[in-house]
Amino acid sequence: MAAQTPVVIPSGTLADALTALGKQANIDIGSSDANLTSVRVKGFSSDKPAARLLDRLLNGTGYQAVSISGSAFRIVPRPKPAPVVKVRGTPTQAPDLRAGSDIVVIASKRDRNLSDYPGGTIVMKSSDDAFGPLGSGGSQWLLNRTPVLQSTELGSGRNKLFIRGIADSSFAGPTQATVSTYYGGVRVGYSGPDPNLNLYDIDQIEILEGPQGTLYGAGSLGGIILLNPRAPQLDKVGASAEIGASATQHGGFGYDSAGMVNLVPWTDHIAVRAVGYRNRSGGFINSPGIGKHLNSLTQTGGRISVRVRPIDGMTIDGSYILQNSEQPDLQYANPTFGALSHIEAVAQPFADHFRMARVVAEQRFGNGWLLSISAGRVNHDTEQRYDATRAPPPADPVAYDESIDIGLTTVEAHLGRSQANGGGWLVGFSGVWDTTRAGRTFGFLATPRDLIGVSNRTQERAGYGEWTLPIGSKTTVTIGGRYTSARMDGEPSRTPTNRDFIKGQTTKRLDPELGLTHHLTERLQLFGQYTQGFRTGGLAVARGAGRVATYDSDHVAVGQVGLRLFRTGATGVAGYTAVSYARWTDIQADLVSITGFPYTANVGNARILTFEAAADWAITGDIRLRSAVVLNRSRLIDPPTEFASSGSRPLPASPSLTGTGRLAWAHKYGGHEFRADLHMRYVGKSRLGVGPTLDIPYGNFFDTGATAAMAFGRIETSLTVDNLLDTRGNRFAIGNPFAIQPRDESTPLRPRTVRVGLSTSF
Repeated sequence: MAAQTPVVIPSGTLADALTALGKQANIDIGSSDANLTSVRVKGFSSDKPAARLLDRLLNGTGYQAVSISGSAFRIVPRPKPAPVVKVRGTPTQAPDLRAGSDIVVIASKRDRNLSDYPGGTIVMKSSDDAFGPLGSGGSQWLLNRTPVLQSTELGSGRNKLFIRGIADSSFAGPTQATVSTYYGGVRVGYSGPDPNLNLYDIDQIEILEGPQGTLYGAGSLGGIILLNPRAPQLDKVGASAEIGASATQHGGFGYDSAGMVNLVPWTDHIAVRAVGYRNRSGGFINSPGIGKHLNSLTQTGGRISVRVRPIDGMTIDGSYILQNSEQPDLQYANPTFGALSHIEAVAQPFADHFRMARVVAEQRFGNGWLLSISAGRVNHDTEQRYDATRAPPPADPVAYDESIDIGLTTVEAHLGRSQANGGGWLVGFSGVWDTTRAGRTFGFLATPRDLIGVSNRTQERAGYGEWTLPIGSKTTVTIGGRYTSARMDGEPSRTPTNRDFIKGQTTKRLDPELGLTHHLTERLQLFGQYTQGFRTGGLAVARGAGRVATYDSDHVAVGQVGLRLFRTGATGVAGYTAVSYARWTDIQADLVSITGFPYTANVGNARILTFEAAADWAITGDIRLRSAVVLNRSRLIDPPTEFASSGSRPLPASPSLTGTGRLAWAHKYGGHEFRADLHMRYVGKSRLGVGPTLDIPYGNFFDTGATAAMAFGRIETSLTVDNLLDTRGNRFAIGNPFAIQPRDESTPLRPRTVRVGLSTSF
């Protein structure tokens, strides 16, 4: 950013010089290092851009600036020069052994460096390998890049996400999700399915393995996913656009389009960023008498964000997000009617409507403190229909219709400080108010009848704190805790046939945290963590006509230990490996009966042992190989009588082996850039759910893909092939729960799909 007038920096302490630079150049500069006041610098005057002035000011001081956003920087000690080594008698400088230590874990709520974080976390920059339609890929983009994340496959907007094998069931009902998704620091959902938000113009995505009870509270048993969007830029106008056309073998045609514009009404003080998109994936499932290519998915949405900087060190971000997803039919197949076909008497459409408003205000103080206050409101509504016709044609069709309306309000405030030596602290308060209403009908299309449903209202208030203490120069210890008081009240839509239930219940608990990091060498870090998490109990529809039942809170405790290896310079190997053990009690699960109707119950306890490893090998400056694997061994123990057949069996939707791999090449020549990659994903065997009805296997398939792209100036063209080998693997064992009894449904992978894309930015 060019300063409007020459910046004048007086001679004096580095702390005073940074303060002067921040005020005159309208940038946010933060640090928690008290030694800045003892470093002397010479004054100067210049009209160069702020980033260059900052580099000049820090030159020779032993400090460097880490960019947090386009106009915010964190001052940290510069890594010590590597030791001089001799190679065949010639002294050379070894590469930086702490490369990667400046990766900031935003989800830690106090901008901790990855090298200081004691738990399992995955940080992905969208710019690393954002080939093709990144936005329309949504959650699938994440699944293809890390085996730590798993998903059900009912369809976009209906799926549940799981992290590291903490998987309760294959259906989305009134229970809280085990994984919480956050957009720009504000919670996206409390219960219900993942809305599969479009990822266009998202800057960084983080997965914090759970439980995350201390920082994020109830509903983070498996962990959290943070989508961090690109913030409006206060110093420059910009825009980008992307279009693509695709064709699915054995299926239909699709398209994707997205665009962004960044406007600056008042330089350095107000900026507006708007994103819009519309995508359609071609269908590939047929149904005799209904039509062909029925399961096409259309997604339309947009975001508008405003950033205001009223005073130095303060930013206020406001956003409004909307997204609509529609699918005219389900994506399952029945082998009796073909590998890509099923039979139905009536179409089974689905619609998802998501709205979110958020505001986040942050103040960075000169002493390194960060105060953040946020609030959000989410309205998430879904509608779906299942064919429940049991008599053969020409019987009149019977349908089960369900609508779910979710209203979520969240507020949070936290104050924290991170120190350059890895220490720091955080204190905060949060409040959650969630209302979920479910409506259900069943019967002939002309004369459906209402079924009993339940409306749940949840109020959650919590206070939390975390403190990290350096011990020497290589070790930090983190302790923390969260006290939560949560109240859930349920109300049946009509008088139930039973009375053995409780409408409301309160849960009060303290969830502790203990973490440790130790640098064995300058490259190798040992980390360990113990955390807890829970979900509140509530009221839900039970098995049997017109019945409801109370389900209890569940609780998980996880201990993990691992190693992180940082890369040595531009080439070499980085990676991590970790082992975790989880004890999960009174597991809540959303299930379906043999007749297809949904219900909720506690299904027992579980023990989960997980091994995970990942490697990132920069073979040369142009070639990079990434691979990761997760081994999961879970067992259900002490199940109630009705689920006794699942005792000592693995948990549902948790493959015993999942792996990903990616070989990428990028080369610049004559001002142009050429890129290509080949990727694969393996998903091992799993099963649908708990109990004899849902003990149906699926999985054990490979999914492969390839991309090539060429950038000429501001224009990039790309060719993408998904499911390169046109595999027919079964990624899920159900589509229509009312046809579950024959146990012969499967959800095939999308057949080979070819996409041609064009993108630009300026």
